[in-house]
Amino acid sequence: LSVKKYLCAQGYYEIQTIAMTAKTDFDMFLIPTDAKEREVVELLNPITENLSIMRTIMAPSMVKAIENNIKNGNEAMRFFEIANIYLPKALPLTEPPVEKKILCLGTCGVAEDFFKMKETLESFAGYNDLTFSYKRGNVPYLHPGRTAEVYCKGEKIGHFGQLRYEIVDNMNIAAGKKADTKIFIAEIDYSALAELFKTAIK
Repeated sequence: LSVKKYLCAQGYYEIQTIAMTAKTDFDMFLIPTDAKEREVVELLNPITENLSIMRTIMAPSMVKAIENNIKNGNEAMRFFEIANIYLPKALPLTEPPVEKKILCLGTCGVAEDFFKMKETLESFAGYNDLTFSYKRGNVPYLHPGRTAEVYCKGEKIGHFGQLRYEIVDNMNIAAGKKADTKIFIAEIDYSALAELFKTAIK
C-alpha cells in the first residue's frame, strides 16, 4: 500500500523539510522547560543557530511550511510529510539516537477544520482495514478542547488538533490575516502504524 499515493488522492501535497531546527522552536510552541521533547541531539558545528539541534517533534517544521505559503499568497493548503524525529536514549550521547518515523499532516484554509482532519484520519484508517479511536488530548501547542489523542488497537499512536492562536499570532504573516488563520496539525507514529497494518506500507 502506498500511503503517499493515498494522501495525494485526498488532496494532500507532500513536502520535505529539514530535520535540523532551533531550540527557540520549543519556546514558540509552548513546550514546558522540563518536557521530554527538549531532550535533544545538539550538533557540534551547526550551519546556523537556527539549525543547531535535531528535531524531536514535527509540528514546527510543518507550521513553518504553512507560514511560508501564507506569506506567498497561498491561504488554503493540505500538506503531509513522512520523516524522522531523533530521540536520544540518554544525554550526553553514548550511542546513536532512536530515529522514529512520523506522519505529519498540516491543513489551513476556510474549508479546513478539526472534523475535516479527523475525517482524513478515519478514511486513512479504513483504507488500511484499521479503526482509530479518540480521547481528549492535551498537547502544549494545540488548543484545549480541540485536541484529540489517536489510538489503534489500544495503543496510542499520535494526536491532532488546532494550533493555538498564541502561536499563530507570533507567525511572520500579515497582521490582518492572523485572526482568520486556523491551522490543524496531526502527528502520527508511522513506525507503529507499519506494525499494525496487515499489508506492508511504503
